[in-house]
Amino acid sequence: MDKHIPIGLIARDVKVMYTEAVIEDEKGYLMVDLPVLMDMDDLVAKLVL
Repeated sequence: MDKHIPIGLIARDVKVMYTEAVIEDEKGYLMVDLPVLMDMDDLVAKLVL
């Protein structure tokens, strides 16, 4: 069994606490900028790496 737990992030929910880590594209879709989020939150960085 893999030691990493698969996680998913909903950009709308992330934006509530980490506004700078969410990007809106030209069509209005929100995307999480994972490197920025990892710099902002150590726990997220540990989960992702």
